[in-house]
Amino acid sequence: DEPGHRLTPAERRHFTVVALGSAAVIAVALTLWALSGTFTLDAFALALTVLILIVPVAYFGYILLGSHNLTPEERAGTRAYIWLFAAAAVFWMIYDLAPTVLLFFAEDHTDLSLFGVRITAATTQSFNPLFIMLFVPVFAALWVKLGNRVTAPQKFAFALIMVALSFVIMAVAAALAGDGRVSVWWLVPVYLVQVFGELALSPVGLSVTSKLAPQAFKGQMLGVWFIAISIGDAVGGQTGRLREYMSDPAYFLTLAAVAVVAGVLLFLFVPRLRVLMREHDHVPSGSQKI
Repeated sequence: DEPGHRLTPAERRHFTVVALGSAAVIAVALTLWALSGTFTLDAFALALTVLILIVPVAYFGYILLGSHNLTPEERAGTRAYIWLFAAAAVFWMIYDLAPTVLLFFAEDHTDLSLFGVRITAATTQSFNPLFIMLFVPVFAALWVKLGNRVTAPQKFAFALIMVALSFVIMAVAAALAGDGRVSVWWLVPVYLVQVFGELALSPVGLSVTSKLAPQAFKGQMLGVWFIAISIGDAVGGQTGRLREYMSDPAYFLTLAAVAVVAGVLLFLFVPRLRVLMREHDHVPSGSQKI
């Protein structure tokens, strides 16, 4: 119920110096950038994306390249976790385009009518939480029933395939719409399969983070898990640049292809990841070869 290690006065002073020093450096850098006349929101977003990508690389390098008195099992678990972290980032890259790309599609290219009732484009954002409320009990019961027969890497791979499928549906809808409109019902299966993916990844991600994190880094790693969302959102935002060079169907299919490749790779590496996660001893006979 209490932290195993409280900050000493020296550690507290070190943290304060580092935090204030970092804030000062950032403030000076942004000021100089603004004074140079080259500062734009677009350039800032790109710089922030690069920074967000650097943070987890530096953090995992810090853990794996330092001693930190980690056991071989903890190092193996961290290496397995990096795969899941990357898979989660790809998932969120597509999933979190809902409030932008999917919302704009609903506004510009769908007939906003449900059961004869006119709705706003923003109302389509309610599809996701509605499906979550409906299917959380189903997935909770499913994971309990399946137990250890389906592990975290398999659930993550399933989530990637689902989010890819959602953008395949979007590609079809965009092709049918062209410069006109299609039924808003096209967005219903898009959000439905995305929710299937989220329920296979999001709650499982928190659990597997706690399980695989080295004992000395458990609190930090739970924070790092949310950086996967930051990476996905940042990179997903940058993919908007692609729409200047390709049609909407091609854009959706390109992102779907990225998720499919990531999902297939994760499926292929499931046996290796189970070994790193020390789950191979619990795999039923004959099921390690996938």
